[in-house]
Amino acid sequence: MAEAAAHRAFGFIVFRLARRGTEPEYLLLKATEGHWSPPKGHPDPGEQGLDTAFRETREEAGLDRACLRVIDGFREELHYKVRSWKDRSQMVDKTTCYWLAQLTNPDTPIVLSHEHTAHDWLTVEPAKATAGFPDLAAAIEKAHKFILSTPSLTSDH
Repeated sequence: MAEAAAHRAFGFIVFRLARRGTEPEYLLLKATEGHWSPPKGHPDPGEQGLDTAFRETREEAGLDRACLRVIDGFREELHYKVRSWKDRSQMVDKTTCYWLAQLTNPDTPIVLSHEHTAHDWLTVEPAKATAGFPDLAAAIEKAHKFILSTPSLTSDH
């Protein structure tokens, strides 16, 4: 049972709008292993997915619930293979679920955890290229299209 739980992860594709008329920028974190991704992680026992996404974003980037606005209508699941924690020679299925969250104050500083060595705010094409994995790049593209098609996200109120 623990093995199955370990192969689910939850996180946020975090974006900010630095100022009116600018393109959305996406937060990517560089893991100590070298890959870049949005904040995400495995659930604690009994923890719900959205709660995991909030906790992991706070732990990995220093952004708590008060800094983020979860955007209704966007949820993307990625399915891929990873090495088993129990037997590194075995590949197992993993699912990562991302919600979309806007950083409400674009000047909020990022505070990295020990699991990460760098962060960057990137517009859509550099974010997709930096993400490296085609399915993650596609999720960022879907998030971008969703933001652009939602007038309340790209215009002042």
